[in-house]
Amino acid sequence: MSQYPPLEVFDENDEVVGQASLDDIFRQALIHRISMILVREPGGKILLQRRGPNVATNPDKWDISAAGYVDASESYSDSAIRELHEELGIDKADLTEAAYYFSDRILDGKHLRRFIKIYVTTLPIDTEFSLEPEEVTEVRWFDIDELAERFRQHPEEFNDDLAVSLGKLNIKI
Repeated sequence: MSQYPPLEVFDENDEVVGQASLDDIFRQALIHRISMILVREPGGKILLQRRGPNVATNPDKWDISAAGYVDASESYSDSAIRELHEELGIDKADLTEAAYYFSDRILDGKHLRRFIKIYVTTLPIDTEFSLEPEEVTEVRWFDIDELAERFRQHPEEFNDDLAVSLGKLNIKI
């Protein structure tokens, strides 16, 4: 975690007020930015990733298709494009901004205060993915009803924020 480059820190209006290390952001509950991407296929299924075992939060859990910190001097959309490439090996995708919100919660013992933008893109179900093994161990297409049932039966398999993030996109699980 400490090898991650410094991130920008923001005030309650999403305005830059400085920079800090990721360790300090977690330790001091500083506001930072996250971009998330939900990949859909034309038939309505959504792509989830299983997070790697050594990621900072929610290791080994199913999560939104791709996500990550917005680096210093980077826009939300540039971060989303970078995360799609880094985590899934996707170099071309039309992204549509679908949600923007502030989240303030405790997750895996860390007080996370962050602005989140979620983008949506549609890719063919036969898309080939090239996963970043340190961050993503597998991906899988889920039918919404199947996902909702699995979430009800085994909520411990999912990122604590997944239901919130999908809810911002009017997808109820």
